[in-house]
Amino acid sequence: LEFRRVLFRSRGQCTIDFGAIKEAVTLDLYSVYGQKLKEITVFEVAAAELSLEAFPQGIYYLRVHYQGAVRNFKIIRD
Repeated sequence: LEFRRVLFRSRGQCTIDFGAIKEAVTLDLYSVYGQKLKEITVFEVAAAELSLEAFPQGIYYLRVHYQGAVRNFKIIRD
């Protein structure tokens, strides 16, 4: 599972650039305690937007599922 880039912008916005995908991608956002906070599934898109605005400052984990592969990212919202 490769990404062109993962951009973390101000105000809790995150953009994941997939390039060109042909299948569904699921993004799961977890708290530092392992609680699933949000799940987003996107289909045939070049990029996905994830907003953390509704969540307080802290550490979060993003789990990305695509074609049976899983990638994990640590996000620090400050």
